[in-house]
Amino acid sequence: MLRKFKAEKGSTTYRQVAALLFAFLWGCGGGGGGGGGPAGLTPPPSTPVAVTAANALQVSATALKPAVGGGAALGTVSGLDTTAAPQTRAVTRALLAVARDSKTQLSASQSVVGAAQTQCHFGGFKTADFSADGTSGTITFNACSDVAGETISGSISATGLVGAPGGSHFSGNFRFDITFTETGFAPLRIVGDFSIVENCNTSNDCTHSFTGTSLGSQQGNETWFITNFTINESLVNSTQNLTVTFNYTVSSTALNGSVTVITSANTPFEGLASARHPSTGVAVATGKNNSKVRVTVLGNDPTAPDQVKIEVDADGDGAYESSTLYPWSTLDAL
Repeated sequence: MLRKFKAEKGSTTYRQVAALLFAFLWGCGGGGGGGGGPAGLTPPPSTPVAVTAANALQVSATALKPAVGGGAALGTVSGLDTTAAPQTRAVTRALLAVARDSKTQLSASQSVVGAAQTQCHFGGFKTADFSADGTSGTITFNACSDVAGETISGSISATGLVGAPGGSHFSGNFRFDITFTETGFAPLRIVGDFSIVENCNTSNDCTHSFTGTSLGSQQGNETWFITNFTINESLVNSTQNLTVTFNYTVSSTALNGSVTVITSANTPFEGLASARHPSTGVAVATGKNNSKVRVTVLGNDPTAPDQVKIEVDADGDGAYESSTLYPWSTLDAL
């Protein structure tokens, strides 16, 4: 299921989620079992799939999911409230949370010797253990809930940390295995490694670059991995305009294989941070024998029938043989 194209940086909700989710993106010292990165999850088949008119819609939804989407669809998960609104960009929201709360953790760590356990606001606890110089550390989470209705378990390790509270720059390397549970949704497990670079100016406009070799996600009946990935996000604070570009290979159980996904600086995904979907953007997913699907975003209305154009080049000759318009709701359901 594609999720909300939403950051809400500076809002109370965003700060709460960031504090909670970063607190989780920070340690590998126990509980998570992700020391080998996505080896903690059974990977989907990674053989490139042939893109056809029949699977183009699923390929498109899978291609967008890691960067502007989130976890998997919930409709097949028994016992859950499937009327709940889609989550925000679950994975990138989690990664962004690193840059939010880690600066505070870095500052606090230098006044604490050894591991320190903290009770979480709505139950559970987290244990932080940082080096004396604040450049590395671990956080382990035990059913930690700092936001009502959201719980984190697992652990994260961090190395090469640079930055401080109130500073304009933050960077670090992370390895993690965490499970994030939100009321109304299936538990979302994220396993892998990534590096983050955050730069902000005096107007609080921020850019974030996420890179890594392998990151996996499992929710409900679907598992997907991205490899050799770069996801760049840029938020203009005054207008709350969010721009996203991304490049990676994504493999998924929904595809039973993989496709390589690219965007460009000339055709980024862009829209208001408060919107459920982006308003513009183009991505190309390439599969077996150079077969392709091109996804062009024409608007962000969730139900209008002409918001996403999907074009298919099934024979890989560079010419798109078919073009079909879809509402976002159709992609959201996958």
